[in-house]
Amino acid sequence: NSLPYSVDTTGGITTSSSDTLQATIDGVQFNSAQVVTSISNGQLFMAGISSDGVKDLALGMPSDISPGTYNMDFAAGVYYGVYNPNSSTTLLSQMNGSLTIASNDTVARRIIGTFSFVASPLMSGTPVTITAGYFAVSY
Repeated sequence: NSLPYSVDTTGGITTSSSDTLQATIDGVQFNSAQVVTSISNGQLFMAGISSDGVKDLALGMPSDISPGTYNMDFAAGVYYGVYNPNSSTTLLSQMNGSLTIASNDTVARRIIGTFSFVASPLMSGTPVTITAGYFAVSY
């Protein structure tokens, strides 16, 4: 009790109750119970985590990204999406997604956009279609 603390505003992991990350995954609505963001080496990473903590949906992009539409491809490592339906399955965007940035206020550190992509396993498995993605997050 009464321990001093400080908040890292230089790009560490942040959360905000006003943050939203949602999408439709194979026809089922996914609404994040928690959204976390971080910046590392100029790359903004945001992840929405389900209320049971099992599923997460994440996006990566440059932290200084300008409004516009970008192709998502995990292999390129610049604009990408990742979906983990459980702790043992990772599905990645692979040259088939779209990321649209509506606004990115790098001073207030708030970004808003939409996305869609097909998330595929690296090896064998069934891909999932992620549509109607929307985010509004602080970072």
